[in-house]
Order: sequence, then structure tokens, then C-alpha cells
Amino acid sequence: MKWLARREHSIHEFREKFLKKFPDQTESIEEIIQEFCEKNWLSDERFSEAFIHDQVLLVSAGPYKILQKLRQKGIEEMLAKQMLQKHFSLSEQLEKGRVLAQRKQQDIRARKKDLTDIEVRQKIYQFLLQKGFESDIIKKVLDQ
Repeated sequence: MKWLARREHSIHEFREKFLKKFPDQTESIEEIIQEFCEKNWLSDERFSEAFIHDQVLLVSAGPYKILQKLRQKGIEEMLAKQMLQKHFSLSEQLEKGRVLAQRKQQDIRARKKDLTDIEVRQKIYQFLLQKGFESDIIKKVLDQ
């Protein structure tokens, strides 16, 4: 219960934590997970929602990077994509990309004054790509 009180966990993540602590209690762990899911104390949907929210606000991750991280946390791809569409819409992605691009441009211009506009644009493109934004989104952001 302490683990769930601190933050949301995916079912996979919760199972892994339990198995590390009690490797010989596989059946009991599955029963506990089943009960927690039935009581809605453990939910992949709720975990995904909280995780996406944190990644967007705190890490400024793009949709592709968030999707990868959700997969690593054991969230099924279909659920991860649904939650991503629901909680990080295309317009939000464009806005987040625009804000990150403006900050990066200011940073680049402050540090390297001799770069051409094309070089700055390439650096911003690369930065947003590394953050997990898709090429189509990045192109739209850069064309604004």
C-alpha cells in the first residue's frame, strides 16, 4: 500500500517490484494484483494518464518518447496510444513544440551568434526530434 500511496504504478511495474521483494510468492502476488485491480487501486489507465501529464509538464517529452516510456512500464501499445491521444492532443503537441523551439532558438542565438538561420533551424529540428516529437509536428512548428 505504501507504493501506491506515493504514486500511480502500472500493473507490470507493481508486479516487478513485488517479485524483487518476494520472488517465491508468485501466486500470492498475482492474487494481490487481481484484488487491487478489482478495487481500482491499481489501474494502467490511471497510471498512463498521470505519467503522460508528468512527462509533458516536467520533462517536456514528445509523444514518441512518452509512448516508448509507457511501453517500458508495461503498458499495452493500444492503451498507450489511446491515452496519449486523449491526454496530449495534436494542438497541445504543437503548442509544446512551439514553446520548446522558441526557448531553444533563444539559447542557440545567445551562445552561437555566427550560425545561419538554416543551421539554427536544423539544431531546433534535431532538438525536438530528440525530445520525441514527430517530423510532421516539428515541420509545422518550424513553419510558424
